[in-house]
Amino acid sequence: MATTTGTEAPELSGLPLLGSMFDLKNDSLATFLRARREHGDVVRITAGPPGIRATLYGVFSAEGAQQVLAGESANFRKDNAFYQEVRESFGNGLLTSQDEDYLRQRRLVQPLFTRRRVDGYAAAVAAEVTTLTGEWRNGG
Repeated sequence: MATTTGTEAPELSGLPLLGSMFDLKNDSLATFLRARREHGDVVRITAGPPGIRATLYGVFSAEGAQQVLAGESANFRKDNAFYQEVRESFGNGLLTSQDEDYLRQRRLVQPLFTRRRVDGYAAAVAAEVTTLTGEWRNGG
């Protein structure tokens, strides 16, 4: 994957003081889908009021996910006020931990993501997607 330095990812539009906080709270999936549709594989999303505002990044490619989750995970810090709030509410899990704690947890779940295991999930995931999309209605 090609990397660029010194370029900030495009930002998803949101409210002036709160960013995309309410969009994420009300329908996070739709917010991330809109971010991907409007801005591509890497998108900056701000959420929350000044003082505890978080800058989140949506990474929507396999190469980007590999870079963030495995290749360069030490460069993606989770020690700001936003993550502290999430950690207090939900605990220090895989999504909120970092450094050695993150690596330990990642190693625990890694066997669940081998090709053989993921291939075994395909039918169940496809069935869930079919069920979910079958419930969608035209918003127009």
